[in-house]
Order: sequence, then C-alpha cells, then structure tokens
Amino acid sequence: MSSAIALLPVTRRIAMVLGLGVLSAAIVLHIPGFAALSTALEGRVLHWQGGHADWAGIVLVDLNIEKSAASRAGSVRETASLRAELAAVNPYLNNAGARATVYDVASFDSDPIDETFAGSIESNAVFPAIGLAVHPSAANPDRSTLNALSTTEPKQGAGVPPHRAWAEIALPSARLVRHGKALAGVVNAEPDADGVTRRLPLLHTAHGAVLPSMPLAAVIAGDRLRPHINFSGTRIGIGTRSWNANEHGEIEPRFPRNMDRIPVIAFDRLVGAVAKSTVDSALQDAIRNRVVFIGNLNRDTSITVNTPAGRMPTVMLAAVGYTQLLGAHLIQPANLLIDAALLVVVLIPGLWLLTQRRGTAPQAIIAAATATIGLAIGLGFIASVADIRLSWTMAMAAGPLSATLVWGCMLLVAATSRRNEDRERAATEESTRLKTQFLNHLTHELRTPLTAIMGFNKINQFTDELGKDQRVSNSGIIARNCDHLLALINNNLDLAKLEAGQLAITRLPEDPEPVFRDVMATMRAMAAEKKIELRYTSRTPLPEALLIDSFRLRQVLLNLLGNAVKFTSRGSVEIVVSWHIAALEIEVRDTGPGIPREALERIWQPFKQADLTIGRRFGGTGLGLAISRKLVELMNGEITVESQVGLGATFRVRVPSEAAHRPASPETTAPVVPARARLFGRVLLADDNEDLRDLVIHLLRNLGLEVHAVENGLLAVENAVGNQFDVVLMDMEMPVMNGYEAVHVLRARGYTGTILGLTAHQEGIEVARAILAGCDAVLTKPVSLDSLNQAITPVLERQIAVRVGARRTPVAQRH
Repeated sequence: MSSAIALLPVTRRIAMVLGLGVLSAAIVLHIPGFAALSTALEGRVLHWQGGHADWAGIVLVDLNIEKSAASRAGSVRETASLRAELAAVNPYLNNAGARATVYDVASFDSDPIDETFAGSIESNAVFPAIGLAVHPSAANPDRSTLNALSTTEPKQGAGVPPHRAWAEIALPSARLVRHGKALAGVVNAEPDADGVTRRLPLLHTAHGAVLPSMPLAAVIAGDRLRPHINFSGTRIGIGTRSWNANEHGEIEPRFPRNMDRIPVIAFDRLVGAVAKSTVDSALQDAIRNRVVFIGNLNRDTSITVNTPAGRMPTVMLAAVGYTQLLGAHLIQPANLLIDAALLVVVLIPGLWLLTQRRGTAPQAIIAAATATIGLAIGLGFIASVADIRLSWTMAMAAGPLSATLVWGCMLLVAATSRRNEDRERAATEESTRLKTQFLNHLTHELRTPLTAIMGFNKINQFTDELGKDQRVSNSGIIARNCDHLLALINNNLDLAKLEAGQLAITRLPEDPEPVFRDVMATMRAMAAEKKIELRYTSRTPLPEALLIDSFRLRQVLLNLLGNAVKFTSRGSVEIVVSWHIAALEIEVRDTGPGIPREALERIWQPFKQADLTIGRRFGGTGLGLAISRKLVELMNGEITVESQVGLGATFRVRVPSEAAHRPASPETTAPVVPARARLFGRVLLADDNEDLRDLVIHLLRNLGLEVHAVENGLLAVENAVGNQFDVVLMDMEMPVMNGYEAVHVLRARGYTGTILGLTAHQEGIEVARAILAGCDAVLTKPVSLDSLNQAITPVLERQIAVRVGARRTPVAQRH
C-alpha cells in the first residue's frame, strides 16, 4: 500500500488529505443535530472553564414582589405603588454613590408618578425597552422619543453597525426618559435552536434609530459616556471601549461558575433604609461606586432565560453581560481562517497515515483517529482559555472521518495498483510469450534455409563423384535459399523500422506503368510454373507521372501478388488498376482457396497465417501482409480484403497520389559498357571480416581489377594516402577506426579519389551518415558481381575520360 501511495507526488498526497479533510468537515456539518450537539458541548466546556468573575462593580436589588407583598398586606404589590417606592429609593441610591441604576421593571405605561420619579434621577439611569418582531395594533409609537434615545444619528451613505433589527421597539414611558438623563436598553436576547441563550446583541434598530442592549446601556451609564456608537467592520465601540462582535452584532460572554456569589440586596431593605432615620452603613458600602441592577430574581415569577450557567432572570443576565463587557471576558467570534488552520492541524495524523505500511493500516487508522480527537480537544481547551471561538468539535469529528477516508483511498489505490500490476504482469508475460514465439518462428525460418545452404555446400565440397550438372543444380538450391534468407532478414528489418517509426516514405514523380509491369514480369515465371493466368488491367488511363514512392509501392505489390500466385493452384491472378481524384486504387484478385472469415484479421499480424497448415504447405513467414499494411498506412492509404472460402480473395489498396509532370530523361553520352566487360584499375578494399574480404577480392579480380585489402580504417587511411587507387571500398563498421572516421580523415587531408561505402544498411540514417562523412556512394551488402560492376564501371569511365581530355588539351592549344 505504501508503495502504491508513494507513486503519487508529495503535493498530490498532501492535496488528497486536505481535500478529504474538507469533504469530511462538510459531511459532519450536514449531519442532523450535529450543530446543536456541538454548540451544547462547546458551551459546557466554556462554562466549565469560565472561572470566577469579579462582581465588585455590581449589586443586584431583588424586588421579590410577591414576598414583599405577602409580608406587608398579603396581596401583590401594584405597579403604581412600586413606581412610587422606586421614585423614593432612587435619591437614596444617588446619595449612596451608585454609578448607575438599571431598572428591569415594566415601565411602558404612563403614570403621573413618573414625573416625580423622573425628577429624582440625578445620575444616569437605564430603563428597559423591548424589541417587537411585528408592529403593534395600538396607536403609532412615539417616533420622537425613539430618535431622541438613539445612540447614533444615521447619515446618508454612512451605513449602520452590525445590529439586530426589529419591526418596532416598545419604549419606556416618555416621562421617564424625556429629561435626557435616562437611557433605554433593549432586554431581548434570543436563544439558539436548543433553547439556550449564549449570545447577546449589542445594538438594536427600528425605524433607523439605534438603541443599545441593556448591558451596553449599563456600560454607557456607568462610565458617564456619550451614547454615540462608533464601529469598524464588526468591531463596535463607545468611548475608549470596543468589542468584537459577529456579523449580527452579537457578543458571546463567558458565564462564570460563581454566579451564586453575585451580591444581592433585598428591595425591602432599601425601602426600610429610606423610611428610617438611622444610617445603614453596610448598605451604603454595598451600593457605593457600583452599578445597581433592580429586578425580580424570583425564577418562578420573573421572566427567565436558559443560559450555559442555568436558568436566570433577565436582570441577572443583564448584570452578567455588563460585567463581562467591562472586563472584556468575551468569546471571540468564529474565524474562518482559524477554523481552517485547526482543520489542517487535525489532518496531520491523516498525512502520517500515508507513510504507514500495508500491514499496519488497521492499527494506523485507530492511532490516527485517536490522535485527531486528542488534538482537537486539546486545541479546543487552549482556545477556550484564550477566549477564542474554535470549531473543535467539528474538527474532532472530521479528523477521524478524514483519516478513515484516507485509509479507504489508500486501500482503493492499493487495489488499483495491484490490478495494474496484474495487468502489467499479464502484458509482460504475453509480450514474453510473443517474443518467444517470434524467436522460435524466426529461428525455424532461419535454420531451414541455413540447413539447406550448409548441406548442399558440403555435398559440393566433399563429394568427388558429383558431376558438373549436379554441382550447378546444388548451387542453384543454395542460391534460392540464400535469396529466401535475405528476404527474411530484409522483411524483419523493415518490420522493425516500421514499428520504431524510422522508415520514411519518399514521394517522387514516377511513371506508374513501369512499376506494375515490372511486378508482373517478376511474378510471371512463378505463375507460368504453376500454369495459372496472370493478367494486368487498367480501368482508367493513368497520368504520365504520379507522386509515389515507387520502391515501397513495388514492395507492397510484390507481397500481394506473390501471395496470390503462391496460394492459387488453378485459375488466374489479376491486377486491376485505376486512378480517381488524386488516389491510386489497386486490386489484386485470385481464384485461390480463399480466407475464412475468422482469419481475416489474423492475417495482418506478424508471423500469423490463416491456419497452421499454410506454413507447412506453402511456406512463407507471415510477414508480407503485416509489412504491406504498415507501408500503405505510412503512405496515408488503406488496404482491405474480401474473401470467400473456395472462391478466392481480393485485396484492395488505395493510396493518395497526385498527378505530376514526368521528369526529363537524362541524356547519356558515355559509351555503354557491356555488363561483364573486363575492367582495368586498382581498388583498395577495407573490411574487417576475412571471409567477406576474400569474397569481394575474388569478385573484383574476376572483373579484371587489381585489389589491395586491409582490415581496419586506420590501415585504409595510411594506404590510400601513400598509394594511387582508382576506387576505395570502405566498410563502415570496423575496429580500431571505423569507416566513417576513416573517410572523414581522408577528406580532411585532401584526398579527392572516389570512396564507395560498404554497409549492411539499405537506407536511412546510416546511409545518410556515410554520405555526409565523404563517401561518393554507398553499396549495400550482400554485394554481388553485378552490383560491384555497376558501381565501379562508371567511376573508371569518368577517370578515363578525364585522362583522355588532359592529353588532348596541349594539341588544341598548338593550333
């Protein structure tokens, strides 16, 4: 498995883990109920780590309405009498040094006592306001009072800070806030989906006016600040204080664990202190320099909210919010970059998992999942201590899931790798089998003619009683097998070049008629021997010249026509030729045994024939059609076959060929020398193969030439420079100094004599390399008497003409 993963680049492995991590996080987020569970768990941890708050700046006054009423008159205290008592208590609080007074008491209806109450407010006070989601059915609200209480004056295009918008805000009695000293604080705090209130909006809006929340209003009143809000993005500030809020303008306070330590004073004690003439110094110390929150703390009769610290009255929630705002003990809003960094960190075990070996994968997945959970919990605790909101529960769930996905991908990659290895192994085995089959077939094809050559050569060599006719007949058998062996080698070389893409097509203006007639002439003797008719038909007139590679086209036709004649026992073989719109079309028809339908594709494969008996009955290597098809495709043409068993076969060849002008025939002024006329001249032969040297020496001496032979290129250079030779025959592959180097050295030294290269390569880069090295022409092996005669005779004739011209020049000058 590790080897399979190791095949992937490092960057792709990392991208794989990160991608799966993001995918797993998305899956976790969409699990029903996960968000609520995550929020509850994170809230528990935050509360557990909340520590102990400093309550020195606040004091709660518990109205405990029902208890007071029962102790006095046995009935519930009326709102009017409560306002009268509040109006009486308010001066006492001011005189005792309270920084501000926050009233969480219903004050929305107007009452004449409010005039007295408002007159007693000598320092900042905060009265409750309530945000309404729908417009009330009562009369229009007091817009002037709302605008007067607004903490900002909206300007055109200035925008508003993040806030909680309401259709309407119910305000306290206008008589209480009209004088300008009192503020209105909105008490609303909405719970999460699980019914727990964790966040408090700082600002609320309605009709373009912006009002602070109850805790923020307490900060404004307690610090004697101007109630004008400034903001930058989601950061909300007033005076020198500012806080990070989320996109809805909400802050998330810590809920400390020492809620039971909040100082509380009974409202009756305040009322009693006002009525008595004696001074309650302990009460005054509890009030001095503190913000006093007045409300009902009885959870059974007051409005309460659920918080991470439990159920508490709204006045206590306002007090906690004020304290945490003042001390900046707030959880920072969620940050996408921080959560992304956390996700990357918890994916480290997944990256580590990629390094494990196949045998440890089950243990590795458990270790990675455990490490991921530990990382997420540890980072979550660290973040909570630092007041940072971190989605560690999501990371804790996404980490093991991503590790599992990584492990699954590893198994998939390993399985895919094993399948690929199996395919590669099967392909290798098939390739080895085909190579073995190829070598066996080739060995058989090589051994057969070699056996005949060696056998009949020994008969001629060691049998004394053979007559001349028998020796000539044996030599003919040897010659035929040599031709077969050469054809086999040439076909294999052509196939190798075609497979390697090293065989090029050269199109030149050629008269097509001689190509077809030459092929017909070559095969006529074989057809006559089998007593079958050989015909050539031209359906349409052919242009005087076509752009074709006549050599390769001839090779294709010889293969097709040779097969047709070989397999046809009686009847006829016909070549039908036509030319249509820049395309030469050729059909080779025979009346042979035909090809079975299931064998029509197999015949195009190297060393494949229609059935296993063909090679034994007719001979052949099975390369001709494979080479023909590749040559035709190299000419951008196509070759097809139609056949019916017992009715013969038709091969069709179509190759693009544009009409061209026939090139002018060169005029020959030199006298024609008979093919076997005796030659006179000196030849330097360089070849490292002793047997080939002896053969070429014998052939050259039969032509009448004087021969000097050497075995490497270095000796050839030394002899050519020091002696006068008419022709240098240079083998291109020799030890010490090869032919390319020798020719280059001779030309560099100013040698101007004729150099003919000898090579086993018929064409291509080796022949071109020999010409570039300085050879005048190249002879391909195996050489024969005729090929040597045709190559050397023109050279000697030119030299004779030059010498004759040199002797005549002085005579002409005397006249």
